[in-house]
Amino acid sequence: MQTILPLRFVLYCISNDNNSQSGGSDKKKKNGMNALTFNMKIVQAEEFHEGDKQVMKDFFENITRIHTKFDMIYQNFKQIVESKQKSRSCYEELMVLQPINATVLHNYACFHMDIYHDDDTADIILLRAEVIGEENTQSKIYSKGDNMAQATDPLIVNADSAQSNIDVHDQK
Repeated sequence: MQTILPLRFVLYCISNDNNSQSGGSDKKKKNGMNALTFNMKIVQAEEFHEGDKQVMKDFFENITRIHTKFDMIYQNFKQIVESKQKSRSCYEELMVLQPINATVLHNYACFHMDIYHDDDTADIILLRAEVIGEENTQSKIYSKGDNMAQATDPLIVNADSAQSNIDVHDQK
């Protein structure tokens, strides 16, 4: 709850600042807001995730002690349920904001493994993150090496020489 107030304040300040400025496109402002919201949400989700792990660790340490503190069991359960809900809602919001972000998917899969011990769902999510990561890597490679691929691709080179032969033949 402590992290939500600063997030709201920052978003409020940025939206007021954007409304008061007259220049710039609305799309750039919206992208800036989305990026800020995304960054704040991912930090918040990671904090809740770490909190979840700590609360569960405290719970199991209390249960396995020789002198268990029974009055702490209910409090620990309550904290576990609340922190799981907060983490899950943050990750779900992140999935809505950027559904094809490999980092979000990876963190969400780790959340499933750490908190729910649901390896099957985590494997599916990690596989999806891996595919998205590979697609992003390939698209970066293709965009950087597009000219180079055209120069070295035998089909393109042959097509270029065939086109030049046609041009030469047409000129005769």
